[in-house]
Amino acid sequence: MAVTVLGTPTSFGGGIAGNTQTPAVAHTVGSGTGGGVSFIFVRTEGETINSMNTFGGVSPVLVGNLLDAGIYVYRAVSPAAGATTAQANLSAVSNAAGIAVLTLQGVDTTDPDDTPVTASVTELPVSATVTSATGDMVVGFALMVAADISANEGSTLATSQATLGEANRSIAVVYESGAASVTVGATSTESFGDNYMFAFNVNASGGGGGGGTIPVIVSYYNRLRSGNG
Repeated sequence: MAVTVLGTPTSFGGGIAGNTQTPAVAHTVGSGTGGGVSFIFVRTEGETINSMNTFGGVSPVLVGNLLDAGIYVYRAVSPAAGATTAQANLSAVSNAAGIAVLTLQGVDTTDPDDTPVTASVTELPVSATVTSATGDMVVGFALMVAADISANEGSTLATSQATLGEANRSIAVVYESGAASVTVGATSTESFGDNYMFAFNVNASGGGGGGGTIPVIVSYYNRLRSGNG
Protein backbone atom coordinates (compact mmCIF):
# COMPACT_ATOMS: atom_id res chain seq x y z
CA MET A 1 0.00 0.00 0.00
CA ALA A 2 1.46 3.35 -1.02
CA VAL A 3 1.77 6.24 1.42
CA THR A 4 -0.73 9.00 0.62
CA VAL A 5 -1.95 12.20 2.25
CA LEU A 6 -5.03 11.68 4.41
CA GLY A 7 -7.39 14.63 4.71
CA THR A 8 -6.28 18.25 4.66
CA PRO A 9 -2.97 19.36 6.16
CA THR A 10 -3.36 21.95 8.91
CA SER A 11 -1.76 25.20 7.86
CA PHE A 12 0.85 27.12 9.80
CA GLY A 13 -1.39 30.12 9.36
CA GLY A 14 -3.98 28.46 11.57
CA GLY A 15 -1.37 27.85 14.24
CA ILE A 16 0.59 31.07 14.38
CA ALA A 17 0.83 31.94 18.04
CA GLY A 18 3.32 34.73 18.62
CA ASN A 19 4.03 35.82 22.18
CA THR A 20 3.02 32.49 23.65
CA GLN A 21 4.71 29.56 25.29
CA THR A 22 2.12 27.05 24.05
CA PRO A 23 1.59 27.28 20.26
CA ALA A 24 -1.27 25.02 19.19
CA VAL A 25 -3.41 24.19 16.17
CA ALA A 26 -6.57 22.12 15.66
CA HIS A 27 -6.44 19.21 13.20
CA THR A 28 -8.93 16.59 12.02
CA VAL A 29 -7.56 13.09 11.58
CA GLY A 30 -9.42 11.24 8.82
CA SER A 31 -10.59 7.63 9.22
CA GLY A 32 -8.51 6.45 6.25
CA THR A 33 -7.76 2.88 5.24
CA GLY A 34 -5.11 2.02 7.83
CA GLY A 35 -1.52 2.88 8.61
CA GLY A 36 -2.34 6.38 9.78
CA VAL A 37 0.51 8.54 11.09
CA SER A 38 0.34 12.27 11.81
CA PHE A 39 3.52 14.33 11.54
CA ILE A 40 3.64 17.54 13.57
CA PHE A 41 5.94 20.37 12.45
CA VAL A 42 7.00 23.03 14.95
CA ARG A 43 9.09 26.14 14.42
CA THR A 44 10.41 28.29 17.30
CA GLU A 45 12.62 31.36 17.51
CA GLY A 46 15.34 29.60 19.50
CA GLU A 47 13.13 28.27 22.32
CA THR A 48 13.35 24.52 22.95
CA ILE A 49 10.33 22.22 23.27
CA ASN A 50 9.85 20.90 26.78
CA SER A 51 6.99 18.59 25.88
CA MET A 52 4.13 17.89 23.46
CA ASN A 53 0.51 17.38 24.49
CA THR A 54 -1.16 14.13 23.49
CA PHE A 55 -2.54 14.15 19.95
CA GLY A 56 -5.52 11.96 19.10
CA GLY A 57 -4.86 10.02 22.31
CA VAL A 58 -1.22 9.41 21.32
CA SER A 59 1.96 10.89 22.79
CA PRO A 60 3.97 12.39 19.91
CA VAL A 61 7.55 11.11 19.51
CA LEU A 62 10.39 13.26 18.19
CA VAL A 63 11.48 12.34 14.66
CA GLY A 64 14.30 14.88 14.80
CA ASN A 65 15.17 18.56 14.84
CA LEU A 66 17.40 21.13 13.22
CA LEU A 67 18.28 23.44 16.08
CA ASP A 68 20.10 25.96 13.90
CA ALA A 69 16.74 26.70 12.28
CA GLY A 70 14.55 26.10 15.33
CA ILE A 71 12.52 23.40 13.55
CA TYR A 72 11.25 20.15 15.06
CA VAL A 73 9.26 17.20 13.67
CA TYR A 74 7.18 14.80 15.79
CA ARG A 75 5.12 11.76 14.84
CA ALA A 76 1.89 10.40 16.33
CA VAL A 77 1.29 6.80 15.23
CA SER A 78 -2.32 5.67 14.79
CA PRO A 79 -4.04 8.68 16.36
CA ALA A 80 -7.78 8.39 16.86
CA ALA A 81 -9.88 9.67 13.96
CA GLY A 82 -11.62 12.97 14.54
CA ALA A 83 -10.85 16.45 15.81
CA THR A 84 -7.78 16.89 18.01
CA THR A 85 -5.15 19.51 18.79
CA ALA A 86 -1.38 19.62 18.35
CA GLN A 87 0.31 21.68 21.05
CA ALA A 88 3.96 22.30 21.87
CA ASN A 89 5.06 23.48 25.30
CA LEU A 90 8.10 25.71 24.88
CA SER A 91 10.91 26.62 27.27
CA ALA A 92 10.00 30.31 27.02
CA VAL A 93 7.57 32.66 25.32
CA SER A 94 8.13 32.82 21.56
CA ASN A 95 7.27 35.69 19.24
CA ALA A 96 7.57 33.54 16.11
CA ALA A 97 6.13 30.11 16.81
CA GLY A 98 4.43 28.03 14.12
CA ILE A 99 2.86 24.58 14.18
CA ALA A 100 1.28 22.44 11.44
CA VAL A 101 0.12 18.84 10.95
CA LEU A 102 0.27 16.46 7.99
CA THR A 103 -1.50 13.11 8.33
CA LEU A 104 -0.53 10.22 6.05
CA GLN A 105 -2.05 6.79 5.51
CA GLY A 106 -0.55 3.54 4.28
CA VAL A 107 2.44 3.98 6.60
CA ASP A 108 4.37 1.12 8.21
CA THR A 109 3.38 1.89 11.80
CA THR A 110 6.13 -0.34 13.24
CA ASP A 111 8.86 1.50 11.28
CA PRO A 112 7.29 4.77 10.13
CA ASP A 113 10.32 6.80 9.01
CA ASP A 114 14.04 6.66 8.33
CA THR A 115 16.97 8.77 9.51
CA PRO A 116 16.45 12.42 8.54
CA VAL A 117 18.66 14.36 6.14
CA THR A 118 19.37 18.03 6.88
CA ALA A 119 20.82 20.71 4.66
CA SER A 120 21.76 24.38 4.93
CA VAL A 121 22.70 26.78 2.15
CA THR A 122 23.05 30.53 1.82
CA GLU A 123 21.62 30.67 -1.68
CA LEU A 124 18.50 29.52 -3.55
CA PRO A 125 17.06 26.94 -3.62
CA VAL A 126 17.41 24.68 -0.56
CA SER A 127 16.96 20.92 -0.99
CA ALA A 128 17.85 17.53 0.45
CA THR A 129 18.19 14.16 -1.29
CA VAL A 130 16.82 11.10 0.48
CA THR A 131 17.00 7.38 -0.24
CA SER A 132 13.45 6.14 -0.73
CA ALA A 133 11.45 3.46 -2.59
CA THR A 134 8.35 3.18 -4.73
CA GLY A 135 5.29 3.41 -2.49
CA ASP A 136 7.10 5.45 0.16
CA MET A 137 6.87 9.22 0.56
CA VAL A 138 9.57 11.80 1.27
CA VAL A 139 8.60 14.77 3.44
CA GLY A 140 10.57 17.99 3.87
CA PHE A 141 10.33 20.85 6.36
CA ALA A 142 12.00 24.02 5.06
CA LEU A 143 12.84 27.36 6.64
CA MET A 144 14.07 30.24 4.50
CA VAL A 145 15.24 33.73 5.38
CA ALA A 146 12.87 35.13 2.78
CA ALA A 147 9.61 37.00 2.44
CA ASP A 148 7.96 34.14 0.52
CA ILE A 149 8.43 30.41 0.02
CA SER A 150 7.28 27.78 -2.47
CA ALA A 151 7.90 24.13 -3.36
CA ASN A 152 10.77 23.21 -5.66
CA GLU A 153 12.45 20.13 -7.18
CA GLY A 154 9.09 18.66 -8.20
CA SER A 155 7.81 18.62 -4.61
CA THR A 156 4.19 19.26 -3.67
CA LEU A 157 3.44 22.01 -1.15
CA ALA A 158 1.46 20.73 1.84
CA THR A 159 1.36 24.01 3.75
CA SER A 160 3.42 27.15 4.18
CA GLN A 161 3.62 30.43 6.04
CA ALA A 162 5.41 33.53 4.80
CA THR A 163 7.00 36.07 7.15
CA LEU A 164 6.38 33.96 10.24
CA GLY A 165 6.07 36.26 13.23
CA GLU A 166 8.66 38.63 11.81
CA ALA A 167 9.99 39.81 8.46
CA ASN A 168 11.92 37.40 6.26
CA ARG A 169 11.27 34.09 8.04
CA SER A 170 9.17 31.71 5.91
CA ILE A 171 8.48 28.00 6.43
CA ALA A 172 6.91 25.21 4.38
CA VAL A 173 6.16 21.49 4.46
CA VAL A 174 6.60 19.72 1.11
CA TYR A 175 6.34 16.10 0.00
CA GLU A 176 7.05 13.86 -2.96
CA SER A 177 6.24 10.25 -3.91
CA GLY A 178 8.97 7.71 -3.26
CA ALA A 179 11.53 6.45 -5.77
CA ALA A 180 15.07 5.11 -5.47
CA SER A 181 16.31 8.63 -4.72
CA VAL A 182 14.12 11.67 -4.09
CA THR A 183 15.08 15.33 -3.79
CA VAL A 184 12.63 17.61 -2.00
CA GLY A 185 13.13 21.34 -2.17
CA ALA A 186 11.87 24.84 -1.51
CA THR A 187 12.70 28.18 -3.04
CA SER A 188 11.83 31.86 -2.94
CA THR A 189 11.96 34.95 -5.13
CA GLU A 190 14.82 36.28 -2.99
CA SER A 191 16.70 35.07 0.09
CA PHE A 192 18.53 37.12 2.70
CA GLY A 193 20.45 34.50 4.70
CA ASP A 194 20.76 30.86 5.69
CA ASN A 195 18.09 28.48 4.36
CA TYR A 196 17.39 25.05 5.86
CA MET A 197 15.76 21.75 4.90
CA PHE A 198 14.87 18.83 7.19
CA ALA A 199 13.77 15.80 5.12
CA PHE A 200 12.91 12.17 5.84
CA ASN A 201 11.52 9.08 4.14
CA VAL A 202 8.16 7.70 5.29
CA ASN A 203 7.96 3.91 4.87
CA ALA A 204 4.98 2.25 3.23
CA SER A 205 3.21 -0.63 4.93
CA GLY A 206 3.77 -4.04 3.40
CA GLY A 207 6.85 -3.04 1.47
CA GLY A 208 8.78 -0.04 0.30
CA GLY A 209 11.19 1.12 2.92
CA GLY A 210 13.94 3.48 1.95
CA GLY A 211 16.16 2.05 4.62
CA GLY A 212 18.44 5.01 5.14
CA THR A 213 19.61 8.23 3.63
CA ILE A 214 22.17 9.63 1.24
CA PRO A 215 24.82 11.62 3.13
CA VAL A 216 24.43 15.36 2.77
CA ILE A 217 27.45 17.13 1.32
CA VAL A 218 26.51 20.56 2.63
CA SER A 219 27.15 21.42 6.26
CA TYR A 220 25.38 23.56 8.85
CA TYR A 221 25.97 27.26 8.85
CA ASN A 222 25.78 29.46 11.90
CA ARG A 223 22.54 29.81 13.81
CA LEU A 224 19.98 32.20 12.28
CA ARG A 225 20.78 35.64 13.58
CA SER A 226 18.18 38.23 14.31
CA GLY A 227 20.06 40.59 12.04
CA ASN A 228 19.44 38.47 8.91
CA GLY A 229 16.81 40.39 7.03
